[in-house]
Amino acid sequence: MQVDPGSAIDALTSAISGLLSTPADAGLKPQVSVLPAATRLSGLGGFIGYSEAPAAERRARRVEGEVVVRVLAASEADLAAAEARAARDLVAADPVQLRRSGILRLERVVQPDGPALAGAGAPAARDLRFTVRFEHAPLPTEPEGAITELRRDTMLAAPGAGRGPDYETQFLTDPLADFVPAAAETATGTAAAWTYDAGAQELRQTGSLAGGEDGMSGDKAGAYLLLSPSAAHGLHADVLIEAEIRSDGPGGFGLVFNYRNRGNFAFALLEQPPGQRLMGRRGGGAGALLADGGRDASAGFEPNRWLRLRLLAQGDRAELAIDETVVLAGRDPMLRAAGQVGLFCRGGASVRIRHFKVSSLAAEGR
Repeated sequence: MQVDPGSAIDALTSAISGLLSTPADAGLKPQVSVLPAATRLSGLGGFIGYSEAPAAERRARRVEGEVVVRVLAASEADLAAAEARAARDLVAADPVQLRRSGILRLERVVQPDGPALAGAGAPAARDLRFTVRFEHAPLPTEPEGAITELRRDTMLAAPGAGRGPDYETQFLTDPLADFVPAAAETATGTAAAWTYDAGAQELRQTGSLAGGEDGMSGDKAGAYLLLSPSAAHGLHADVLIEAEIRSDGPGGFGLVFNYRNRGNFAFALLEQPPGQRLMGRRGGGAGALLADGGRDASAGFEPNRWLRLRLLAQGDRAELAIDETVVLAGRDPMLRAAGQVGLFCRGGASVRIRHFKVSSLAAEGR
């Protein structure tokens, strides 16, 4: 059974409340409200793995939005101390503890202090706001059957879905040791600069390297950040790649897969301008669009907005979904080769990444 949005929101409220200190006067404990902007199923149609006891599928749902913590105090003079205590409880919480409770990202929205709230259930009160990303993955309570519902872009993924991810990072710590940078042999622009922003807990790329042809062409090259085989449990042919990426300026970004070297790999790329999405591959150094499908000349990406990318490659087929909607699907016999997976920037000098996950779709174990 799928995790419903209401239970996920309730679980987030409880998790935040559990992090807040209880004041000497229990009646002044901060009040927590969740303002969800979006909820979505995690993993493969909500499926994230199996539970052994009881034997059942594990399912999860993510919540993104804002948490409002209403701080209460006996007087306006005490309000500043109560605010500082609540902010410290959340901002300085142990990242490992946050992740164990399902809180994947928690950032304070700093606002100018306004007057204390009146009529808020205490002599003095003020609201603290935090952006949040949360995953609710409750343990099953009784045995269940097999998966019966999947989004259409996850149907190919079913054979090996039960093992969990081969690699995942939410960038709570610097992940760059798990990756190897690479670049096109022939390109123009400034060299790739992959850096970790510890404060924002995200990866950034600020170089403008770009090679190949502009327009609707499979001859695309640029800067790549490849997950090392040791971190990814080997090379992948059939794979599901998930990432959250945004660009705060023009250029292109996307994902690479089946990467053997700079002259042999496949990719999915969003470019703005000219406003296009495409999947292509390089073989023997020459680039081409997929043999069948995998192109859209009517849309690129919206700058300054986080996008959830999901690339599914199995056999000779690849599909790209943005925010849970499949936007590209194509086939090419060259997609069957195993290789590394990673990130792709082409001329995009302000690309940011805050989640990267790789799951093997092979039917057998690692």
